[in-house]
Amino acid sequence: LTISGAREFEALDGELDGAQPSDHNLLESLRQFVVQPIEPTVDHALGIVKLISAYCNIPWRVCYTILNHEGGVRLFKRRHPDGAMQTTSGVRRKVIPRIPRALKLVLLGLRTNDPSDDRTLDQRIMAQFRDRLPIQIATGIQELNDNLSTFNGYVALAFQAYNAGTGWAHYTVTQGKAKSRPRGVDDLQWENMCRFGATLLHQSPHQVRIEQGRWQCDKNIPAWFSHVPVYDRQSGL
Repeated sequence: LTISGAREFEALDGELDGAQPSDHNLLESLRQFVVQPIEPTVDHALGIVKLISAYCNIPWRVCYTILNHEGGVRLFKRRHPDGAMQTTSGVRRKVIPRIPRALKLVLLGLRTNDPSDDRTLDQRIMAQFRDRLPIQIATGIQELNDNLSTFNGYVALAFQAYNAGTGWAHYTVTQGKAKSRPRGVDDLQWENMCRFGATLLHQSPHQVRIEQGRWQCDKNIPAWFSHVPVYDRQSGL
């Protein structure tokens, strides 16, 4: 259910064996994908995901799932305006300033002691977003990281927030009562609510009510797509 559980899985799978590279070494390794244009291949994208995920302390499989689901290098090759991880313009304006400064400098190919102020770095990343695969992946991972923080590390809720917006993840957590964290809810209450919401999203198909799908369109998606309503049997959500 949680990001800590995903980390334990990686450890059991051998991903975390041995001494782990420092943040500095992770960022220096990332430079190989930045200093010169790279071919947008799945292998290169996976290498970028692994390095940025490790730097952000997120299991790489969690981040790669979003990259793969949202279109990945296929959309980068098509020069989709929202990039390989489908980070919309509104979301980019919110999350790019939250990317750690050290990572921003590497993404732009700058020295670690570069004196540029953060606003200038943010503007440069925004301007280069469409042309740079590492920037697109770093932006998507930052959005995912923010969602994990908002929903106490519950992966399913972070995925729902990424795909449909944080309002709908709040809707799940609050059992349909609100699209933001209610006032007066303390940290322990919020943890219990997030656990409940994540449990709803982890049900198997026979436990939920699945209705007939229907076609929809969206301004961010250049084609019709199918919407399949799925309801929790007990609550009706």
